[in-house]
Amino acid sequence: MTRPLYFICALCCLSLVYFASPFQGVRAEGPLSQAPSHSFLGSYLAGRLASGRYDTEEAASYMRRALDYEPGNRRILEQAFLLELMGGRFEASRKLANKLIVIDPSHPFARLYRGIDEFKSGHHQQAELQFAAGQEGPLGGLISHIVRAWMLSDQGKLEEAVALLKKKTEVNWVRDYYQYQRALILDVNNQTERAEKAYARLYRKYHQMVRLVGSYAQFLAKAGQKDKALKVLNEHFKKSPLNHPDLVALRKTLLAGDVVEPFVRNSKEGVAEVFFSLGDRRGNGAAIDDGLIFLQLARFLRSDFAAADFSLANLLYGAKKYDRAIVLLNNIPADEPTWLDAQILKAQNLKDKGATARGIEVLKRLAAQVEKNSPAVLAGADAHDQDSAAQQSAAEEGAQGPSSVEEKNYIVKSGDSLWSIAKALFGDGERYKDIFQKNKDVMNDQDRIYPGQELVIVLPLNGLRQARVAAKKAPPTVREFELPKAHSNLLQVYNALARFYLDEKKYKNASESYSKAISLLGQPASSHWFYFYGRGISYERQKTWALAEQDFKRALQLNPNRADVMNYLGYSWVDQNLHLKEALALISKAVQLKPNSGYYVDSLGWAYYRLGQYKRAVGLLEKAVTLQPDDPVINDHLGDVYWRVGRHLEAKYQWKQTLSLKPEKELVDQIQQKLATGLTDKQQAKVLMKK
Repeated sequence: MTRPLYFICALCCLSLVYFASPFQGVRAEGPLSQAPSHSFLGSYLAGRLASGRYDTEEAASYMRRALDYEPGNRRILEQAFLLELMGGRFEASRKLANKLIVIDPSHPFARLYRGIDEFKSGHHQQAELQFAAGQEGPLGGLISHIVRAWMLSDQGKLEEAVALLKKKTEVNWVRDYYQYQRALILDVNNQTERAEKAYARLYRKYHQMVRLVGSYAQFLAKAGQKDKALKVLNEHFKKSPLNHPDLVALRKTLLAGDVVEPFVRNSKEGVAEVFFSLGDRRGNGAAIDDGLIFLQLARFLRSDFAAADFSLANLLYGAKKYDRAIVLLNNIPADEPTWLDAQILKAQNLKDKGATARGIEVLKRLAAQVEKNSPAVLAGADAHDQDSAAQQSAAEEGAQGPSSVEEKNYIVKSGDSLWSIAKALFGDGERYKDIFQKNKDVMNDQDRIYPGQELVIVLPLNGLRQARVAAKKAPPTVREFELPKAHSNLLQVYNALARFYLDEKKYKNASESYSKAISLLGQPASSHWFYFYGRGISYERQKTWALAEQDFKRALQLNPNRADVMNYLGYSWVDQNLHLKEALALISKAVQLKPNSGYYVDSLGWAYYRLGQYKRAVGLLEKAVTLQPDDPVINDHLGDVYWRVGRHLEAKYQWKQTLSLKPEKELVDQIQQKLATGLTDKQQAKVLMKK
């Protein structure tokens, strides 16, 4: 779920000239991890190692410890400063930037950050001094010019601001940035005709960029050109493979005749757009460090920037920082169009950190909420007011049966500890142990929780009633999902849930989820092929081949050039000795489309094996093993064909090699039998299907 693609010039791939990320190349763990951290070198190396894992808080802590030994070390100061920025700790960043400027008065990024900091505070003169004191490279110059233009706009000097952003440059992406920001400034200053010209020129060039399309459409709607705004959105939807939720929500707003808010309301939001687009673009490439910094700066300037929260969570997910990503996703309000995507990404983070059951529960609750199409109830002042009379009675009597407890989600707030949470909810701080045990799949240390973290709390119903009474005296903290009515698209949720169930080998649940999704499609389009493919896999694993075959054929009807579907259907036929010639044709086409797929080449070799063309099969299966040497099924296939062509010693070696690759038990039993007796004319290897 790598969404979304926001506005930025496609050519903007230059590296920072004024600032090279100090963490590049420090990704692999090795002997450095054994270095003691109670010395300068140990602290420095531990910090470098932690930064390579994107554990920015831990890395910054080690770097601060290294600074205690060498407070004037410019490189350590720089790394500590950047780590604090990557972690979004802005007050610490300010202090370190000031120290860095003392050592290096023209340090480009420290001066740039301090300039942004002063700009945010409304101190334009001090911001200008900071920019002037730093050395400017291409990106530094771009950012400082744009900030200066917005400051001129704030001072009522619109023409000077526009002139500054018309500065000649031979770099296309810089020129495009200037033009986009010029359009935003003119828009904010109600220069409708001039703003429209600037937007239109960029739109003709970058009509696929979601952020640009959204800002242009919102401008048109605000200017009273609703039909033209809808046309811009519809043109984008026709050409884009993804319907971004922000644009879908904007279109619904226009069709409903509701008021459209300005895309950018002030100078801080305008500059935040620069950092957002830089961070989103660079984060999607190799420069993850840069992406983290720029997106944090976007959030620094605009605290309600849900798009930046989502993009930053995507980056952290890619860096396997699942807990930090979940905190950001929890920050996204329920009325944001990306909220549904955020909940699905949150479930994916839980799954990838090993808490798959928790991720499935998130999706199941989400599906239930969407099905009802009504907001969940906050467990605060109004929480659970709709409990049934029977539940109320059981709670008052202190019933302890299964129906007298309920799981709720608690979002950790600043100052919380497990003890204080247990004390507030149970009246007994010692119950923190129960909370920790319930959340061990997402917690490593009972003493470390952080604001925004989500915990599952098991409360007895009488405890819930007490919590309701307490909640009337304090802001609510226990809450469930809050679903905006605008989100009624169950397809995404059912698809995510089905994929989770497939990964967990819960094939019946997977096929049921896919069936629910398919029931919503109406007349399926070519892009819907994967719903049938996924359900076909689920049916095949349940050994209901007739249903599986039907779905695979339907997927190919919708999208005839899907190599994965051709291979799966063809291989399934081959494995069952069905339609071998038709299977051979399907698999041959799949191999033509993807000649370097070990699985597809294996399928083709296995088809020739089933047809008795062993000599042709040998070369293909040898190539398949070369392409995918760690797959036990492919190695087993090669052993079988070696036996058929009389190469018995090589066959036994290959079967032993298969056992070393830890195949599933069914295949282990078959190989042990083949090692004992070889292959007879009646024997055919029964293999497990590959996705």
